[in-house]
Amino acid sequence: MEGGAKSYGNSKFNKICGNTIKINSYNYVSGIYISCGSDAIVSNNDINLFSKNFAYGIVAEYSELLGSINNCSNITISANTIDATSSMVYGIELFSIFNVNIASNIITTLSNASYGIVGYGCYNHNVIWNDISINGSDISIITNNFDVIGTGHAGICYIKNSNNLTISNNNILSYYVLGGDYAIRFDDSILVKVLLMDLN
Repeated sequence: MEGGAKSYGNSKFNKICGNTIKINSYNYVSGIYISCGSDAIVSNNDINLFSKNFAYGIVAEYSELLGSINNCSNITISANTIDATSSMVYGIELFSIFNVNIASNIITTLSNASYGIVGYGCYNHNVIWNDISINGSDISIITNNFDVIGTGHAGICYIKNSNNLTISNNNILSYYVLGGDYAIRFDDSILVKVLLMDLN
């Protein structure tokens, strides 16, 4: 298990900007990881990852197990370049994070399956002007995935009661050898509060 920049436990007002991160790991790799943090800016980072099994470009999550006393919110993820190769890739993963702007990122993956941007139990996200190119071959090859989001393949995906989402003006190329992939996918979310704009 290897990772680049990390921020843990009720951290606030942090900026992770202008870094070049290159990691090659056997099992698991993560470029930037924010746990239980708020009011953060992650921008203009160049992240290049290779791992045999799992790769995470940028992760922001809330976890009671890590002792957070506040909601995780007000995070901007912008103008980052993420290039990841692994069996399962999560370009940008968000878990129970509120008030997030994800803008002008370039995400490229080569994998058995990939999520370009994926959120679980998220609220009030703006996902705009991102360039996402994900390439997958066969989800069934991936085993022992303990990520609560699970294994899947989609350019942008929000699940588990995610709502108040604006997704607009993104350029998404989703290629999956077996077919049946998604550019944008919602599962178990409040669709009446989801705004889908043109030009995706």
